[in-house]
Amino acid sequence: MAHASTVSRFLGKEFSRSPKEEFEGFTVVAGDDEGTVFVDLTIGSPNWKLPREEQRARIETMAAQYTEYLSPRWDVRRHPQLHTVLVISDRSETEAAAPAAATRYHVGSNKIGQAPEYRVECIGGLDEAREWLYADVDATVDEYEFDAERAEPFAEFLAQGGGQVNVGVYRIGEYEFWIKEVADCGCPCPCDVLGEQCDGTHHREALPELQPREFGHVFPRGGHTYFVYHLVDSWRVMEWLQDRDAEAELIVIDKTSRDKAVRDAVALIDARHRDHARHLD
Repeated sequence: MAHASTVSRFLGKEFSRSPKEEFEGFTVVAGDDEGTVFVDLTIGSPNWKLPREEQRARIETMAAQYTEYLSPRWDVRRHPQLHTVLVISDRSETEAAAPAAATRYHVGSNKIGQAPEYRVECIGGLDEAREWLYADVDATVDEYEFDAERAEPFAEFLAQGGGQVNVGVYRIGEYEFWIKEVADCGCPCPCDVLGEQCDGTHHREALPELQPREFGHVFPRGGHTYFVYHLVDSWRVMEWLQDRDAEAELIVIDKTSRDKAVRDAVALIDARHRDHARHLD
């Protein structure tokens, strides 16, 4: 059950308490109904001199951040009259009885200590994930065609066959090859955008890692870089261009959370690439 003390402790791990509104933060108050908690957001008294539009924009940004942080644990909604207040309550019985999250597998590789250079695959079945990793190792050994000593650990791994591969990390030479088991990862499928039948088992590229930038985050996809950011009361994604004077395409707008904005943008980008590839065939 949602209690004020529990919500306050949970929020305190990520945000600052501001009971006297001296700085940006939150105050938690127990609601009249059992299991309901109010979280009052404040931009802090030093910011009260800002224009009203900017004050409202700051509150909207905070509300989105707090909602994203709290939502995995509780039901979060805006107060119908007080725009600075979030209403926290226990999830409904329908949500609590939701089916178990689908298990998928993320498969990729990287040089030890570095980020993956190539795309990470999101695959529906463990057998196919094993095959993908084994093929990845087989393709990587070609880099050492004229270096038998460095190729040897790859050859030894391949000689054992793909059946020995399982969830985990395999260090071979200067590389790490890995399979990660993930539950309800949310990696979007282009079928959703293209309106095509999808059995839910075929693989797609996993969601990208977000890299922080001023006012938002960037992520790579399909050879381009995209920027996800919050504006007034919604999350948006646009193409990231080095030339700031160039007009960048706005991919998605009016999303309620950063995660949803990224998922919807990735689905649209991947669908475009799939559609383009078909026209080339």
